[in-house]
Amino acid sequence: MLRSTAGFGSRPTSANKIGPQRLLAPPPSSSASDTDPATPAPPRAMSRPSSARPASRPGSARTGPAVRGAWDPPPPVDNSDPTLGPAAFRTASGDPALLVELTRFVRRELIELGADTKPPGDAARLSVHRNAFQIFIEDFKTYRALLSDIKNEYEQALARLEAQVREIPALESQLALHKYEVAEKQAQTVKELVKRVGDVKNDSDHWAKEAARVQTELDECRRRCDLLAADVRDKSARLKEEEISKTILVEAEHKLQGTVQDFVRRVTEQDQLVEALQRQNALLLESNRAAEDRIAELKEAYKDTVPKYEHELLRAEHDSYKSRFEHQQSMTVKMHQQVLDSQQKHEQILRDLEKRFAERLKHATPDWDYVAKRCSGNIEVFWSPCNGMNANETIVTLIHMCTRYSAAGGVGGMAVMQANANGGAADRRLSRAGSKGTLPTSKTGSRLSLHSVGSKAGVRAPQAPAGSLKGQRQAEEKQAFFLGLGLAAHVPRYLRFKGRVPNRHLTRQNCCLLIRDVWATKAVFDQDKKRQGKPSHLSEYFYLYLKKRFSMQDAIAEWGYNVVEACREYKKQSTDCWLFLDILEDRLNESVYAHVHQLVETLRTSFARLDANLNDGIATGRLAKTVILSTLQEMWKHKTPAQVAELTTALDADQPGSNDTTYPLFFRANADSAFVEAVKLQEMEERSQYMQDLENAVYQYHGASVTALTTVEYSRIIGRFDLDKKKTDVDEYVARGYNSTVDKLRPRDTMTIGKFLANLSRGVLKRG
Repeated sequence: MLRSTAGFGSRPTSANKIGPQRLLAPPPSSSASDTDPATPAPPRAMSRPSSARPASRPGSARTGPAVRGAWDPPPPVDNSDPTLGPAAFRTASGDPALLVELTRFVRRELIELGADTKPPGDAARLSVHRNAFQIFIEDFKTYRALLSDIKNEYEQALARLEAQVREIPALESQLALHKYEVAEKQAQTVKELVKRVGDVKNDSDHWAKEAARVQTELDECRRRCDLLAADVRDKSARLKEEEISKTILVEAEHKLQGTVQDFVRRVTEQDQLVEALQRQNALLLESNRAAEDRIAELKEAYKDTVPKYEHELLRAEHDSYKSRFEHQQSMTVKMHQQVLDSQQKHEQILRDLEKRFAERLKHATPDWDYVAKRCSGNIEVFWSPCNGMNANETIVTLIHMCTRYSAAGGVGGMAVMQANANGGAADRRLSRAGSKGTLPTSKTGSRLSLHSVGSKAGVRAPQAPAGSLKGQRQAEEKQAFFLGLGLAAHVPRYLRFKGRVPNRHLTRQNCCLLIRDVWATKAVFDQDKKRQGKPSHLSEYFYLYLKKRFSMQDAIAEWGYNVVEACREYKKQSTDCWLFLDILEDRLNESVYAHVHQLVETLRTSFARLDANLNDGIATGRLAKTVILSTLQEMWKHKTPAQVAELTTALDADQPGSNDTTYPLFFRANADSAFVEAVKLQEMEERSQYMQDLENAVYQYHGASVTALTTVEYSRIIGRFDLDKKKTDVDEYVARGYNSTVDKLRPRDTMTIGKFLANLSRGVLKRG
């Protein structure tokens, strides 16, 4: 790797002995020339004699120029070389010639090899400096060994590095091989990972779908949980209300039991007295038997000799016991007879009271002449509904009519009552709806009327004028029977009969009791597992009810005609008769009855809850009338002042007197409450008024010339008419008007207005 120096030529090793000459040189001064090469060195203080200087250094000993000694003048600078001009080597005048030569050598070699621009550590630069260092070692014999060792160490280090460098290609080839293998493995791994990623993605999509399905099921479960929670809350509320009702019932039972217990206590005291007397009698009998036994023993012991005085004493004691026993026995018989007499007197008093009350009710009739003198207007308005009723029914009917009269505005309300007595607002509204469309019919397809049948047969005549007793008797004789409608298929089964049907003249109370029993048994019948939750129609069940009770078709028809006629007669007096007749003849759905029943139940629950809140959680069964009226106004804010006044009058009619009321009496099973009847009657009137206003709105929006509308138009009219009603409720109303369901409706389906209103009027109608 070492190359010969072109500037120095080939120098033998023996010719490079310059160390002794360097040793004879004076030590370098510490002047400024040592540190600053620009400053000229001072002249040497000593000069070596010419004899000591080597004679000559022939140029043949070296291939290149001779090496300058310690005292040789510096060689002249070769100005012919442009790279080694004065600008390239500017040294002080006192610098050693070897330093200058080595410097020039290094510069020249670097330039020739083109290594002057290469970075330090390059092989070419290292070769140049190695040759320069070898020349330097040869010129210093004293330090040759040390410098040679240093050089050897560096050369060995370099050799070791070169060996390592030579191993680099093999390592690089191995590295490339490993890289290739790693690349193949990496590619294979990437393929596997891509495949696994695809599988994972497919699995992820699958599980995402499963998660969506599970989420849907979870949402459905949550919805069901919400429904179940709402159902549980409703059931809990109903249970609480039932507990409150049970509490009230228990308190009433306690009071009744207290009264019964007082009576039982008195009877028990008498029984205890009788038992005490019987025990005393038993003791006396036991004492008597003991005495008799004693006497027998004594007689047996002293049968031969019995002292007279002892015999007399025993005889006297026996007589005394016997007289006391007879006295106690007679007292017991007398007391028992007194108890029986008191019970008979009590029963006789009760029978007399019931008989007197029945006689008073039977013969008590209003003095219509007196009423006509005291009341303004047509007295027939009051007399006509009460014709043929007993005293109790007359009182109830007059209370209702007076309540309506007061709420309608006194004398000004007479016209309203006159109109109601002559036909009823609801019937006129339905008749107007029927003139524009098709009225609802029964399932058999016909509308039956006992009034029309009676008029054809001549068995129903107009009412006689007030005060005409003869006319009343004639009317009663003419109303003694109905004429059967026949056995045709369109006649309801409970009315199929050919011939005369006796008229029982059912009272309103008996008719209402029978109607309530029909509804109660129908609820049980509809819950039968065989029906699978499908409710029966009232006309079908009414026939089954009558058939189960009477079996024979003539009895079934008799009760069917009488119940229908009673419902027609008491329709304006009893909401139960009104609803039963309209549902029976298929003018209304049973949902209307359920709605009215739920309304009364809600009212009862509100009263019980309010009672419990006012009395620290304990329902006392009593509320002030002012509290009841304020509660009604909060519950039904749409009530008019006239309706509130009517409810107030009915409340006073049910429980006159003080401000406190026993509200559970309003809601008893067979109670004839004017207050509850007024609430139900107002609900039915509001329903009829809603239907009439809706009919007016339909013709107001589209004119009287329009006969049919589409689904969208009906929905828009109902939404504008009832602004508080939700969209779902509007859709249900439209579906009911079309006699269909919401999911089957189409926007462009058309129906006549009369038929739509007739179908809509069969269900529940309310604002909001």
